[in-house]
Amino acid sequence: MKYVIYVNGEQSSLYQVGRHSVQHLGSYLAGLAGMHRLRDALLKLHHHPVSILVDLIEEEFRHDNLPHILGRDRARMLARMAGKLFRGTPFRYSQVIGRSREGRRDDKALFSALTNPDNLMPLISLLDETATPLEGIFSLPLISADILKPMRACGENILLITEQPGGGLRETFLRKGTVEFSRLAPIQESSPEEYCRLLDAEVHKTHRYLNTLRLVAPGESIDVYPVADSLRCEAVARECRESEQLAFYPVDIRQLALATGCKNFPDTGFSDALFAFLLGNSRHGNHYAQPQHLKRMRGWQGSVAIRAASWILAVIGLSWSGMNVIDGWMATREQVQIAASRESISERYTQLTQELPVQPAEARAMREATALANSLEQHPLQSSRIFGLLGKAFTINPELELRKLRWFTSDKTDAREPVSLVSSNNTAGLPLPVYSVAIVSGSLREFDGSYQHAQDQIEKMVAWLSDQPGVITVDIERAPIDTRPDTQIQGEIDNRLKNSRADFELRVVMELDNETV
Repeated sequence: MKYVIYVNGEQSSLYQVGRHSVQHLGSYLAGLAGMHRLRDALLKLHHHPVSILVDLIEEEFRHDNLPHILGRDRARMLARMAGKLFRGTPFRYSQVIGRSREGRRDDKALFSALTNPDNLMPLISLLDETATPLEGIFSLPLISADILKPMRACGENILLITEQPGGGLRETFLRKGTVEFSRLAPIQESSPEEYCRLLDAEVHKTHRYLNTLRLVAPGESIDVYPVADSLRCEAVARECRESEQLAFYPVDIRQLALATGCKNFPDTGFSDALFAFLLGNSRHGNHYAQPQHLKRMRGWQGSVAIRAASWILAVIGLSWSGMNVIDGWMATREQVQIAASRESISERYTQLTQELPVQPAEARAMREATALANSLEQHPLQSSRIFGLLGKAFTINPELELRKLRWFTSDKTDAREPVSLVSSNNTAGLPLPVYSVAIVSGSLREFDGSYQHAQDQIEKMVAWLSDQPGVITVDIERAPIDTRPDTQIQGEIDNRLKNSRADFELRVVMELDNETV
């Protein structure tokens, strides 16, 4: 929802503009009493931003040619030229509307200004008094191009004519969809026939003036689009005669409002509500407001952005909390299912073990089991020492990662496999383990093809492990690349990496503590 204040010099009208609607909230005459009534209306808006749409007879348009430059230099040159043309007012606007086709191809610039600042200063002071943010001061002629598309006006030279409240006939000339000139002619309330007579006189007067300004070449035609109610449109079609240079295309204002998307346009021939609707539903840049007039608007936009960010953070927090609650509920449910499965498996295991037939154990198996149990009881594997040592080694060397670990005890430092009970001598008994042997398989985390780098990292880990207390030997069983003299190295020249991993295998022998459990 947006609010637009339409100003025509004699009165100000406040409009509330929606996506498909425009509502007239009140009209306020210029003067102290009207300003008091408008002040009360602005206080009811609760500091909501408003836009000012000016339709003043003191709005002046001029043209000039400037050197073709870009960027900040162009903006400074346009501002300096506008200040030179309109010295007595701060409400100035300028824009480049084209380029010359001859000579050095200068830029064609349009300059406009509100030559009587007293029409707006009381209203701006009232906005400051009520702490109402000002979104911008916009010129009604400069936003007239928005009406061409719904009006289906496709001519190159278009003269748009609208009637404003207070007895004003706005004539805006557009070339190729760009506003180049506009004037406001005062007229009196009249019948449709009298309106046609005044319209014909004003159109011919404007046509001659455009020829004088060389905005229209001699003999060039102009399409005239009078926007009015249905009775006046019928009168224009009947009374206004076309010529070689002027062609009339009357437009019913209610049908035009429907074409723009306004569904509740008031039953009137005036177009102030139509332009207020267009301004409220479009994105036009500010025309006449100065930076000090827009200061409160920037603060309002900042507060809106902060509130939006707070809402977004709140939504994210609630969503995250909801996800945590759901995850907790799912974890509890899985825990209950796992407990039920564990009980079922335990019961099934007990049932199966009870159903197994009782078989007598052989003396040899009993003797080997007893010897193995005694050996494990006297000399445990001491896995905590192995895990602690290897965990620290891989922490110090983060580029290497552990993939597989196998360990056993032995009475020999060169053992590769644990002692087999089946192959051992039945009469000699099990040998007492003295060493703990760990077979460590790993690889380089991010292998880029440099075997030298991989070999350096492995040798660095081997050197660190060899210096630790209790470590007897550390051997590299398998390196990323085999460099032994009796090994043939093969390869091919290719830009693509053939082996994506650098695997290695270490054999670490540690001394067992001679403590029994």
